[in-house]
Amino acid sequence: MASNFYLDGTPDDVKNAKGLHLLTQNTPNGQAVQIMLEELKDVYGTEWSTTLIDISTNDQKKDWFLKLDPNGGVLRPP
Repeated sequence: MASNFYLDGTPDDVKNAKGLHLLTQNTPNGQAVQIMLEELKDVYGTEWSTTLIDISTNDQKKDWFLKLDPNGGVLRPP
């Protein structure tokens, strides 16, 4: 992605991510996705990384996160 896509407050591990990048909270669902990504890496060599989001500090409401996910991490019905 273009470097101008990210805002000033975007964490470096998000800006410098290679391959697939998972933004998640440390929950069972987030861990399940990490397991799937590990399996993809083992089978296909898929490169991936992760950033843990702390919802207690409202990381999902910060401008840099809203630029990546305008819903702020909330799933909305279609």
